Amino acid sequence: MRLVVTLAFLIFCLAAILYKESLVKLFSDGAEVKILQDQYQKHDIGLFFIQNSFFDYKGSPVSNIAFNKFDQSQDVIIHFWASWCAPCINEIPELLNFKNKFNNNILFITISLDDENEQIEKFLKSFKEFNNEDFIKIWDKSKLTMKKFNIDRLPMTVFIKGSEVRVVRGVVDWKALIF
Repeated sequence: MRLVVTLAFLIFCLAAILYKESLVKLFSDGAEVKILQDQYQKHDIGLFFIQNSFFDYKGSPVSNIAFNKFDQSQDVIIHFWASWCAPCINEIPELLNFKNKFNNNILFITISLDDENEQIEKFLKSFKEFNNEDFIKIWDKSKLTMKKFNIDRLPMTVFIKGSEVRVVRGVVDWKALIF
């Protein structure tokens, strides 16, 4: 009986490890990956952006027209970052390469959680490509998105492919990501 219980436990552990590896294999070590269809639907996330007022990195209003693409068949990546976050800074070059590879096929929304515009401006001097028109850029000074998406660490990225919503809390391995 003890042998059966031990074998059952080992099989359970192996299944859990294999399942976790299949979820995490595209992301860096230590990143937490969750599939959130129950908590978030693509349409609801799109409505959240359309129904609220947001500002770009310079403090100018972001047009709701930018979010109208959300419900089309296009895939969406929402990336949360801050200029004071070292892991955020380290992953930006890979994120930019990933964006260049899939330029028109993915709607990219980048959301800065910085408190001051000056912090963002300094950051953008180092990463000018991050400020181009390929990204919908939001400066969330009010932390509205932080509350909506339960952001407890940075970087954080929301991947929406079809109806599947995945949240990665931690650094994404953009080089290995297949989206």
